[in-house]
Amino acid sequence: MPDMAGEIRRAGIALAGCTAALLAGCAGGTAEPPVAGPLASPVPMSRTGSIPADAMRPAGTPQINDRWTSCAAAFPATSSVPSSYRIPRYDPSFTAVSVIMCVDAGGGTVRERRTGDVGPVLAALQLPDIPPLDPDRCTADGEIPMELVLLDARGRWVRPGVPADVVCAKRRPEVQQALHRSGLA
Repeated sequence: MPDMAGEIRRAGIALAGCTAALLAGCAGGTAEPPVAGPLASPVPMSRTGSIPADAMRPAGTPQINDRWTSCAAAFPATSSVPSSYRIPRYDPSFTAVSVIMCVDAGGGTVRERRTGDVGPVLAALQLPDIPPLDPDRCTADGEIPMELVLLDARGRWVRPGVPADVVCAKRRPEVQQALHRSGLA
């Protein structure tokens, strides 16, 4: 008669070994997320904690553009726009009166949402990037690719850099909360 306790123990050990091997293959390294749609852009995905805060973000101020027309015109499906984590931060000398959020709606189309409640978003945009701390705190949930545009009273616009969690390659949670408070998300 076979030893059932021994068989169960061997099966448990084998299962634990397979699980450890599988998890080891998922840990560490640098990866780029898949790119699809007009707003998706490569984002630094280091989970090693070796990227210093703001390392990918250039100094300076966002480019001021003459006249806003639409998300589709600003972010065409055929263009390659740099990640909002890799463009200069918001400069408070640009007096925004409206915030526009452009979201990939699928099929090469972009949905546009607008609000005049700029306070929460502007405050969140002035936060620094979160420096690399502990890569184990990153969550596996994704975020919807989007672009923010700020308009001034003359109709000029800028695309500000969005404060990021450098290690997890996501928007700072405060940015998402500000978008919710402003009615954009």
